[in-house]
Amino acid sequence: MDRMLPPRTRSLAGAAALCALALVLTPPGRAEAQPGPGGPSPVTIHVVDQNGQELTGSVVRLVGTSSEWQTPADAMLDFGPQLFNIEPAFQGAMFAGGWARPTAANGLSRDEFVFVDGTPVLTIVWNTAQVALDIVDQGNAAVPGAAWGFAGEGAFFAPGTVTAPITDESVYSTMQGASLGGWNFAVRAAFDGQAIDLTRNETREVTDGMTSLPFEWRQSTCNMGVVDAVGTPIRGATWTMFGHTFAAGDAITLPATDASLYPTLAGALAAGIPASLFTNTADGTGAATFAVLADGALAPAFAPVGGSNYGLRCGVSAFPPITTGILDGTVLADGTPRPGANVTLVDVNGATRTAVSDAVGGFVFPNVEQGASVVAITVPAGLHAVNPASGQWNVNVAPEATTTVQFTLESDVAPPPVVNTPETWNYWRKEVRAALRGKGAHSESFANMSENFPQTIFDQFAHALTDPVVVEGVTQVDPDGSGPAGPGRLALADMSGTLDKTGISSALEDARRELLVILLNVVSQRLSLNLVIDAQGTTLDQEIHRLAAMINDGLRTNDRTAANHGAWINSGRAGGRHNGARTHGTGEPLAYGDLAGEEQTLMGDPARATAALTAMRSSGAGVRFTITLPAPGPATLDLYDVTGRHVARLWEGETPAGVTAVTWPRGSARPGVYFARLISADGVDNAKVVVAQ
Repeated sequence: MDRMLPPRTRSLAGAAALCALALVLTPPGRAEAQPGPGGPSPVTIHVVDQNGQELTGSVVRLVGTSSEWQTPADAMLDFGPQLFNIEPAFQGAMFAGGWARPTAANGLSRDEFVFVDGTPVLTIVWNTAQVALDIVDQGNAAVPGAAWGFAGEGAFFAPGTVTAPITDESVYSTMQGASLGGWNFAVRAAFDGQAIDLTRNETREVTDGMTSLPFEWRQSTCNMGVVDAVGTPIRGATWTMFGHTFAAGDAITLPATDASLYPTLAGALAAGIPASLFTNTADGTGAATFAVLADGALAPAFAPVGGSNYGLRCGVSAFPPITTGILDGTVLADGTPRPGANVTLVDVNGATRTAVSDAVGGFVFPNVEQGASVVAITVPAGLHAVNPASGQWNVNVAPEATTTVQFTLESDVAPPPVVNTPETWNYWRKEVRAALRGKGAHSESFANMSENFPQTIFDQFAHALTDPVVVEGVTQVDPDGSGPAGPGRLALADMSGTLDKTGISSALEDARRELLVILLNVVSQRLSLNLVIDAQGTTLDQEIHRLAAMINDGLRTNDRTAANHGAWINSGRAGGRHNGARTHGTGEPLAYGDLAGEEQTLMGDPARATAALTAMRSSGAGVRFTITLPAPGPATLDLYDVTGRHVARLWEGETPAGVTAVTWPRGSARPGVYFARLISADGVDNAKVVVAQ
């Protein structure tokens, strides 16, 4: 609030002496004198610089009273000389309201006599300098994100230009206050363009003509990395500061925290910069605080992490990229680890390495060049590869990663003989009739005919979870259609209705009859579902689904085709003759020592251009196998005993078209039944050999 001096009475001589004193003491300040009466009069007080710029926010106090004004301000002043105390303000766009008058650790004012002569404007001058304030490093480069402020106030500002009152005592000899030796500034450090909680104070004089006011904050810039206790950089180790994670060789710039350089350091980081060290070792991760010294080094040199010492060092280069990975694998045989298996790796550069599976079936190839690699297993005798069937994986090895493979092997087991000994519809009609009567000549049990066979047909085909075979009167009966009763197995009367042939039957009836006969032959184990019935490799299981689809499509031409093909299958002519029941040649298995010169073809219909395997006694004490291929290609011929144990591999490799003879010398083989298996591009063929005493 503006206050007025109390009225004073002075003699002319006293007033003249006071005026003379005022003129001597305060030449810079003036009140434009004009004749006028004494007593209070309204005055607008301004504090300006030498250029006439208003120093808004400056404070003028009337000495000896409690009156003070924040300029520009209106006041009532007595006529005559007055002693004022002036406290100037900074001007700048970064300040609230465009001005700031330092307080707390600052304070600068001067006294000045001014003659109040009744004019309406009182102007007091305080010289200023237009200075650019900035925070720079030791190379005079700006520090992004750093800020400045006035000591003790807590507010910080971005670099910029201000109008700063001078602190030159040679200009204003009556100055007083905490800033008599210069303004007390606060400087705030930064990291990566962001101000951090690290400050220091610095006192700087402002003089006439000054244009810049840089504050230095020394920086340490280098390529840094985590090192071990002997100073060796650690690949893969990282450290985190200020929420940023760095790897070996990364460039980093840190502000100095050296108290010997900056004694007034303050803030949470004054004692050093916290860091988290990930050592990429068994010691794991630990915390440490590092001071940044004036020479750029960090202290302490090492910090304990997990029982060992680690540090941060400048001058660390980035590690070259890792271009290798690890290939890790296992070998299983019959579901258990298989030790001693030989594995070969061919990497992207064609380099070859080998490994042997350990006690738990494992093998490892370290430092494998990134890219396409091939890893293959040498299948031990008595086993064969299941996954992958080729025994070879093609893999892509990724750098700094582990690629896993697994080889699954199984023991060689002689394949079960493929059965192709079907009975015709006439046989099954007779069996159904006998079961209906419950008496008479029959070969199948009444229980099988009335319950077991039709129930198995329903469960295995009509009621299969995937791809069911639904043919009314063949695999099921549904008296209610889609009604509430639902489909069920055939009864004897249903089978009789399908099998009985009276008069001229339709193609649809014939097709259903032949399909039911096929299914009865399957469930009675006279036909194998894996029987290959043609040169295209079609199995009986696939053909059953195809015949059912033809029966259900409503096309008479397909009904006739299905009927004819079903009759052909039930005649035993599909897929050649198997297992001695309908064999070419003698019709009996070869009995070693009994049937010299006799030949037996156990796979392959001579009418088809497919592979075939025959066996006959050789002129010596052995058995000669004849491989017949329609076209050249790879083939293997293996021999198994009746338990499925692998006895010998008789042939392996590229095989020409036509006939290839292979002799098994028998040697010390025990008398008994043996199975030979031929695998070629045309499929799998089997032959049975009986070795007698």
